[in-house]
Amino acid sequence: MGEITMNQLRKRIAEHIRRNYKTQAAFAKAVNMSAAHVSGVLSGRKAVPLAWAELVGAKIEVRVSI
Repeated sequence: MGEITMNQLRKRIAEHIRRNYKTQAAFAKAVNMSAAHVSGVLSGRKAVPLAWAELVGAKIEVRVSI
């Protein structure tokens, strides 16, 4: 997988949730989080947990440029 944006990552996670859990509420229960938190992550109001990125095969790298 090449580089993707955070929005693309969120979309892939949302697709994973739909395919494997059917609803955000079911996924939230499986990962022991509130449905509101899951919604916040998918909408961009909250950070994507590293474990969720790994669910879709993504690796997060941090780059610092000066």
